[in-house]
Order: sequence, then C-alpha cells, then structure tokens
Amino acid sequence: MAVARFRVVVVGRGKLGRAWLGALRAAGVEVRSRAGRSARGEDLHDADLVILAVRDDAVATVAEALAATVVPTRTCRAAVVHCAGRLGPEALEALGARGVGVAKMHPLLAVAGGRRSPPFAAAWLHVAGDARACRLAVRLARRLAMRVWRAADVDHVLYHAAAALLANGAAALAAVAADVLAAACGRTVTARDARTFARMLGALLASVAHNLAHVGLPDALTGPVRRGDADAVRAHLAVLDEVAPDAATLLRALVVAQLPLARALGASTQGLEAVADAVRRGGSPPPTSSSSGPAGAPFARVKRPRMR
Repeated sequence: MAVARFRVVVVGRGKLGRAWLGALRAAGVEVRSRAGRSARGEDLHDADLVILAVRDDAVATVAEALAATVVPTRTCRAAVVHCAGRLGPEALEALGARGVGVAKMHPLLAVAGGRRSPPFAAAWLHVAGDARACRLAVRLARRLAMRVWRAADVDHVLYHAAAALLANGAAALAAVAADVLAAACGRTVTARDARTFARMLGALLASVAHNLAHVGLPDALTGPVRRGDADAVRAHLAVLDEVAPDAATLLRALVVAQLPLARALGASTQGLEAVADAVRRGGSPPPTSSSSGPAGAPFARVKRPRMR
C-alpha cells in the first residue's frame, strides 16, 4: 500500500532541527529545512506540517513573522507546531488567531548534537493544541514510530522541569561519577580512560533506563539502599567525604530520595533507619560558591589524578 504524501518543513538548524531533519529523511518523509530567520509564508500552503525547532525565546517571534504572511482569503494547508518543552500551544497564538492550526510537539528526547542523534523511534512525543494540528503531529509520530502523550491541561513548565531533572541531571551526575572513577584509579588518567569511563557509565545508565521502562517504579531501584545496607552507604560516604566532598553531599541527597522507593519495595525498616542514620550522622553542609569549581565543573573538589 502506498504511503500518503506528507510534506514537512523544519524551521531551525540547531541540534534539534538537524535531528528532526535526519529522522524524517530516514523515514522517507518529504522534508525541507530552513534557518530560524528564514521561515517563509509559502510553507504554510505547500507543506502539511511546519515544525519550529528554534530556541524557546524565538518561538513567538517566528510565529508572528509567519502570521504576518497569512492572507485572509487563502486557506493555509499546513499546521504549525513548536518543540519548546516549557511552552504551551499558546506560544503560537499569532498564527492561531489567523486560523492556522497550532500545537506543541515536544520530543521527550535528549539531543546532544554530533553525528549520531538518539533514535526518535520509541521516544515519547508530548502533543497539545488544536485538533487539526494534533492530528498531523500524531501522523508524523507514527511515521517515526514514536509514542504520543496527549495532555492538554498539563503544567508545561513543571512537565519540562521533570524532563530537565532527569535528562540534564543524569548527564551532570555522570560527570560527577566519572570524576570519582578517575580518583579511584589512583594513577594518571588518560584521554582514552576518560572515553572508556563515558562508555562504561553510558552502558550503566542504559541499564537503568531499561529497568525503568520495563519494570517501572519503584522496582527499577537497585543497590544498597534498596537492600537496607547501611554499611555500604557508610563506606561510600566515608570515602567520598575524604576524596570528593561535593559528590558526598550529592550522594546524601540521592540516598534520601531512594528511601521511599526502598520502603515501597518492602526493605527492612531497621535497615532503612540505619541508612537514614548514616546520612544524618555523616551529614555535611551544602557546598558554597567558594567550594565550587569553574563554570561547567561544579564538582571540581574531587581529588582526581592528572590527565595525560
């Protein structure tokens, strides 16, 4: 059976715009790319869907520029969607007021750039907006084998905060863990070592993602807190207090966050009380600005070996 023609214009050539372009081409979708400042009114008539993959603070500006090209006597073929996680469909109100279908279409996907973007297939797409734009967004999602979450009444800022907490927080946590791994080597760490650490931790994070996707919460929790193993927690905190005080502070917060999950899984009450006591007794004040490293390296207090 022939696949119905579906034409898409991606506005924006940053990391996300390039990722959309590559994924759509790979799926056989007819797609054109335009720079963020080069959106054209003709796209509203020639395409089925216009994706604004631009910075959050540029969404409304690009929408207003497109809206200014709308001719009242001519029906727009395309719907317009934006990919800004913290903004709702109202960010495109200039177009909506002109009768153009509008929606938010945010991929719950961490796109870091580079030659290999993460696969869109099986990723979730948050869609909210008017019926026509949502229908076209869902159609595109199906072409890419994505999963759709329709939630019109969601708090968009809180939704995006949840995504940032996990995606951006996991990257920062991996950086701290890599520093601790470097310190554990007790020797000069080479650039090759650093690449190996990234691959090791990436595989570990992938296993966590697998567990989260397949068994859910709280069952995805593993490790000493789940077991109520206070001795292991004390040992981790003791060595980190010595070698990486800021990482120890972070671990304390994470241990506390694990306690409700472990409790829900039926861990020993006595063991969890001992874990909580280990955190309280070994507590240290949060890091101050004077103890933080330069921008981009907030956990620079790790006593890491020099890199060759």
